Amino acid sequence: MVTLSSNKEDTLAACHMGKDLELGIHTKAQHTIQPTWTSPSNYGMQPPWDYSSHAPSFPAAPSPCLPQPHSNAYGTPQSWPSGPPPIPPRTAPPTVPARPEEFAPRDSESIQQKLDELGPNSTLYLPRGSRWEVESMISMYPFQELATEGYPTAEQDMAWLEAKEECHGHLINAFSKSGIRIRNILVEGNREKFGHDPDGKCMIILGDANTCNQDGKWADGISFSASDGLVAGNQILDATDGAIVIFGAPGSLITSNTVINRHRLCLGGLNMVDYNPHKGNYKFTRVINNTVRTEGAYIKVGVGMGPSILGKANEDSIEEGGIVMRNLIESRDIGHGKGGLGYGYAVGSDTANWTCIENVSAPGVEYFGDISESLPELIASPTAFVRDGPAEARGNLQSEFVPGHIECLFRIKPGPSTVLGWSPGQLHLALGSHVKLRSTRLCLERGGEVCVREHRHHQDGRTLWTGGSHLVHQDHAAALVFAPGGKLMIVDTNTHTTLHDFTPHIRVPDQPDSEDAHSLVLSEVPNRPVVSITSPAPHANTLFMSSYIEKCGREFGTNQFIARHIGNGRGTLVYVFSPYTQILVLRTRHDGPIRTPLEWPLDQNEWIVEWSSPNEPSAEPVLDAKLAWQGDGNLVIYASGGVPWASGSHGKRATLLRWGLGTPEEPYLEIVDDDGNRVWST
Repeated sequence: MVTLSSNKEDTLAACHMGKDLELGIHTKAQHTIQPTWTSPSNYGMQPPWDYSSHAPSFPAAPSPCLPQPHSNAYGTPQSWPSGPPPIPPRTAPPTVPARPEEFAPRDSESIQQKLDELGPNSTLYLPRGSRWEVESMISMYPFQELATEGYPTAEQDMAWLEAKEECHGHLINAFSKSGIRIRNILVEGNREKFGHDPDGKCMIILGDANTCNQDGKWADGISFSASDGLVAGNQILDATDGAIVIFGAPGSLITSNTVINRHRLCLGGLNMVDYNPHKGNYKFTRVINNTVRTEGAYIKVGVGMGPSILGKANEDSIEEGGIVMRNLIESRDIGHGKGGLGYGYAVGSDTANWTCIENVSAPGVEYFGDISESLPELIASPTAFVRDGPAEARGNLQSEFVPGHIECLFRIKPGPSTVLGWSPGQLHLALGSHVKLRSTRLCLERGGEVCVREHRHHQDGRTLWTGGSHLVHQDHAAALVFAPGGKLMIVDTNTHTTLHDFTPHIRVPDQPDSEDAHSLVLSEVPNRPVVSITSPAPHANTLFMSSYIEKCGREFGTNQFIARHIGNGRGTLVYVFSPYTQILVLRTRHDGPIRTPLEWPLDQNEWIVEWSSPNEPSAEPVLDAKLAWQGDGNLVIYASGGVPWASGSHGKRATLLRWGLGTPEEPYLEIVDDDGNRVWST
C-alpha cells in the first residue's frame, strides 16, 4: 500500500498487499460461499436507501404506452423461495488518516511512477480532495487498486482525475488484467472544455483489449471487462456514451457508484449490453446498490441489459447470469432543470438466467422521449421498467417490468414525442375524447367517426384521416379500442358488440395473449401514415395503414408483407416479398381474415396473384434475400450475392413508395417524387 501526496517531493512508503479479503479483493474461492441473507456491503461508501419509503401504492407499473404517473416510485422488495442471490460479505476498508486540505492540480506522472514501482497485488491511495491532470493514459497491473484514501463519498473529498487536452481516448488503461479495483475516484473527461475524441473512445477501459470501439463522438466513463474485479464508490460526471459499461466481467462486483449527468446527454448509465469479449458470460457479475441520477440532463437508458439495447437481437449472442439488484434511478433539480430518462431498467430478449430485482425508480423521475426514428417497427414507449419477451424466459425479474419491443433503444431522443404506440388492450378512447401528440390528435367524434387532425395553439386544423361511419354510433356508449390480435374497432361498451371494425382481415385470437406484441401507432412524422398497425418482430408485417405510403429507407425480409383490406367482395390485397425472390401482389378470394404467416407454395383456393416482379423466381427459397427501398430512390431485390431485379428509379428524386389498388390512377406499386409526380409504377 502507498499513500501518494500531491506534493511530488514528499517521501513515499510502499507496501505490497496480497490477495486477501482485508483489502476487499475477491478471489475465485469466494464464488463458492453459500448464500446467506445479509445486507449488501457498503464498502465504506454510500449507504443503502430505505426501500420501504419508495414502495409503490399500486400493484404494478402502468402501461409503458400511456402517460406515466410521476408521484410514486417503482420497485418493491422481493423474496425468493430458495434464498436470494449471493451478496458480497461486509468488509471494512483500511483505516487511513483524513486529509481535508485542498491541493493544487498536479500531473499524473507521479501516479504512473508509483503504480509501476508497486506492480501487481498492491494499492495506491490518492489524497482526499486532490486533483490530477491526466496527460496520457494511466496503466495498471493485475490485482492493483487505485483509490482515494479513506474512501470518501462526498464529491469534494474524492480525488479527481481530469483529462487534459492532449489525453486522447482513456484516462486509465488495464487491458487483459484481472482483479483491478477502482474505488472512490471522480472521473472528469473535460468533454465540455476540449470536446470529444474523434475516435469515440472511453475515459477508462479495464479488461480485454478492443472492447470499446464504438463509432461516433461518445465517451464512456468506466468500461470494465476484467474478471473478479471491483468498481466501487466512484462518481462519474457527464459521460456521454455509457457512464459505466460492463463487458461481461464475470465474477466482478460493481457497487456503490454514482452516475450523474448535469449538462450532457448520456446514452446509458449502467450498460450490460456487450456480448464480447466474454461471449455473453455475465455469471456472478453483480451490479448492486448503484445510483443513476439526472441533475438536468437526459439519460436514454438508466440500466441497459442485453445486446439488443444497442441493435437487433441475435439468438447466437445471448448474455447469461447477470445479477442487477437494489439500484436506484432518481432525478434532482439543482439549478440545471429536472432532466429525465427514456427508459429506466431495460431487459432485452437476448438475456437468460438473469436476475433483476429490488431495483427502484424514485418518485418524481420523468420518462419521456421521441421514438419516431424506430418506425415502422416501433420500440417500446418510455417507461421505468421494460422487458422484451416473457418474464420467465429472461430469468428472475421484478413484477414492475412490462412487455415492450426492444431494438436499439438508443434511437430515442429527448423532447416531445411525434409518435405514440399502444399494445393490445392499452387503448380505450371514449366518445368525445382524444389523445394528443405534439401537433396532432386522434379523436373519437360524438357521431362515431374516428379523426386525426392537426392541432396547434388549442385549435383544430386540417383533417389528416377519418374512418368509421358518421352518426351510426350516436345511441351507443361507444369506444375506440385496440383489441387482442391487433384489431382496431369501435365497440359498444355496454353490450361489448362491435359497431365498426377497421381490421376485418385480422383474425381474432382464440384467447388473449399477455405477450401479444402487436402495435398501434399514431404518428405525425412527415411521409408516414398517421395510423398504422404492425405485427411483432421478427415478421414485423404491416396489417393496417391510414395511407399506404412508404418513405425510402426501409428493407423487407422474405415473407414480410403489407396488407390492405378492400372489402365489398374484393378481398384483401397483400404486398409481399416472397422467399422465391419476387415481389408479389396477392388478393384473397374472400373478405374475411387472412391466414398468417403466409405459407408457400400458396393455396390457390385462398389467393390470387395479381402482379409479380418480372424477374424469374428462384428454384428454391432464398431466406436471406431482401427487398430494399433505398435512399437513392431505387427499389432493389438482393439475393444470392446478386440483383435479380431493380426498378431503375435511382437518381430521379424518388422519395415515396405507394401501395395501390391496381387502377390506372392508383397502380399496385408506384414510386413518386416529393411533388407527387410518378417516377415508376407497375
